[in-house]
Amino acid sequence: MHDAAEAQWPDELAAKEASDKKKRNLDTFLEELKQEHEQEAKRLSRRAEAPPENTTNLHISNLPSDVDEQVLCTVFGKFGAIGSVKILWPRGDEPARPHNTGFVCFMERAAAAAALQSLSNAELHGQPLRISWGKPVPLPSKPLY
Repeated sequence: MHDAAEAQWPDELAAKEASDKKKRNLDTFLEELKQEHEQEAKRLSRRAEAPPENTTNLHISNLPSDVDEQVLCTVFGKFGAIGSVKILWPRGDEPARPHNTGFVCFMERAAAAAALQSLSNAELHGQPLRISWGKPVPLPSKPLY
């Protein structure tokens, strides 16, 4: 009877070690999840920060892939003079994306604010635009559009 108890003890020890390892793996996973959550919260809080009061630059995401700079000038130009327009196209070795990101810089802050107010979540070629304030950029002496 004593031999049977000793034979069972290594199995119990192995089971306990396996259980401890699972707990360590779970703790590691939970810590990684917590760090990812904290990083996402920081990223979102930076996005929610008040924009620089001197910026006239708008960041536009979720641009349909068939929208070019001329289309942006036409759509955003209704709100005022535009100093610059930039779309971040995929690089030569990158595959085409379903949507792009771009920037429209107005000559005046009021025009940029009006465009932001009116066009946020508006659909362009079937996709809702996501618009936020961008970092300030130097303005040209004459408007582009």
